[in-house]
Parts: sequence; C-alpha cells; structure tokens
Amino acid sequence: MVRSIEPLYARLLDTGKQKEVFGDCAGIEPAGEGYIAECPFHDDDHPTLLIRGDRPEFFCFACSARGDLISYLTRRRALPFGEALRELGRISGMPCPAYAEEDWRLELERTMVLETAQAYFTAQLWSEEGETALAYLVERGYTHAEIDGMALGFYPGYVRTRAFLVDQGCAEDAVGRTLRYLFNRDMESYRIAIPYRDACGRLMGLVGRRGCGARDGAYRPFTDLEPLRCSPLLLDRARGCPDMVVVEGYLDALLAGQVGVRGVLGVGRSGLSPDKAARAAHYGAQHLIFVESAHNPEMVSSGVLAGQGRGLKTSVVHIPASYRDVDEFLRAECPSRFGRLVQDAGGCVTMAMCEEC
Repeated sequence: MVRSIEPLYARLLDTGKQKEVFGDCAGIEPAGEGYIAECPFHDDDHPTLLIRGDRPEFFCFACSARGDLISYLTRRRALPFGEALRELGRISGMPCPAYAEEDWRLELERTMVLETAQAYFTAQLWSEEGETALAYLVERGYTHAEIDGMALGFYPGYVRTRAFLVDQGCAEDAVGRTLRYLFNRDMESYRIAIPYRDACGRLMGLVGRRGCGARDGAYRPFTDLEPLRCSPLLLDRARGCPDMVVVEGYLDALLAGQVGVRGVLGVGRSGLSPDKAARAAHYGAQHLIFVESAHNPEMVSSGVLAGQGRGLKTSVVHIPASYRDVDEFLRAECPSRFGRLVQDAGGCVTMAMCEEC
C-alpha cells in the first residue's frame, strides 16, 4: 500500500506547486531544482530559505529553521495539522489523504535525524578518518564527483554518531528510535553509508556497505527499513519514467544515475517484490528493464514475474559474462554502451554518446 502522504507530496513536487505553499515568502525565485526566498522565521533582508525541489523540505541557512510542507504551514500560518493537510490537498488538486498527526510527527522526526546523520557521514568521508573508505571507492573506479553525487558517507561508529546528533539538537529518544540498529557491534565493519529515500524524496533509511569486495553480506541496514519495504532505491528519482531500469546493487543504481541513466532502481539481493513492482507502477512505470549478470539470474526471474503480475511490460538485458555487475561494466566500458543495451530493449533513455559509440 502506498504511504498516504507520499502521493500528495510527490504531486506537489512534480507539478512545481510546492511553491504555492511558500507563496507568502518575500523574494521567492528559482534556485537549482527548487527555490530560494527570504526566511519568514527571522528578520531576513536577503534570501536564506532554501525550498527543495527534489523533496518536500525547507531549510534556512541563517536561523536553521527546517521541516516539511506540513510543518511550514503549521508554523508559519498557525494552521492545525488537519487544516494544513487539507490545504496541501487543495493546492495539489488531490483528495485529502487519511494521515494521522502522530504518524506525521514520527516520520518528520525520523527524516530530520537521518538528514543530520547523513550530512555528518558525508563530511566524515572526506576527513582523515574516512580515508580508507574513500580510497576503497576510488579504487573501484569512482571519481570524486561521482562519490559526491551519490551522497555516500563514512560511518564513524555509534558512540560518535549519537554524540554528534545530540550536540546538534536531536532529542536522545529520537536518536535511539531511529538508529537503534547501530547498537549492534557488528555494524562497525559497515563503514560506507548510503542514503535511502522514499518515493517522494524523504530520507527514511540508511544502508551500510563493507569496504571490501565480498558480495555476501556486503550491505546491511543501519536503520529499520520497514518504512521503505515497498520502495526500491532511487524511486524518488525515477518518478514519472515509463521505462525503469532494475539493477540489484545499490551502488550499481547510484553509479548508473551519475553517468546519466534516469529511471534506475536498486532492489538489493531480495529483488523486486510484487509490492515494489506495484509502487513503481503507481509512480509511472509501464516497462521494467531488468539487468542480468552471471550472478543474479534468480533476482531477475522473480522480478520479471512480479512485474508481469502487475501488468507491466518486462524486458531483460544481459551484461557480458566477463563483468560481474553493472558497476564493473560501467567503469570498464563507455557508459553510453549501457545506454545502448537499455535502448535495444525498448527503453527510452537519453545519454551523451561518445565518438567511439
């Protein structure tokens, strides 16, 4: 089942109507994927309020005011939760969803804790302590620009992470609820942090990866991923794509997105479940293109059945047997050749073609 607030937030983002939520802000103007405006929460004489275009959030660089679209309306216009929800429904043109205030508070709390943690992890990757993890990624062939674009981070351990979050103003009980999986000492070997967003872009989970080449046990959740059970990784970036490319590895999906393939989903070793196929269809998928390599035929075959069970067209493309996965293929070959594989399967992708291709 689609999480009740996701479709509403996704509609606002996809239509650009989240700007209407902030219509009372002075000096609002486009900035990157979103907007920037004068912050109404402090005496502001030039734009410091960032309104995200890729997720339903705002942040002020001056006074640190932050939150989502509902929290803006409840704070700025003093609307009760129910009225704020109805106002978003009116702006989006969608029926007002059934959404409990307590669910909203817990989800917003989770997002804020994880955004703070991920910003810390990202900074740590470029620190002296994160040097080994960064070197591993570079040895795999990733450029610094790709690593930055993938928003990867370095996990420095639970004690330091918790202390940092509390120092940043996160409530201790909120940190404990959100990061309780990190109590496990075994997590200390999973140093590379991968952000996992829901379908409308809210950061709702983190996944850790070992800094080694072993496939078994390479990934492990840093957080409870139940809120993301039906959301493939990067569905927030694939929304509206009729052709979605399904790969197994999370790093595979992130790298494909960095080299210009839009609509790539990462599903992990558990594969594309019927619920994940239904979620992809809800957000626009009509055609699923599975990328098969020598080690993942079971993931592909089960995913094809899940997609067909939801009435979606399915295709399979094959990575040459000399490559273990999409990641290795993309790094060894011209990325546009991957685009050709997808296009040959009937997928509509746009990639810059090099002279050799």
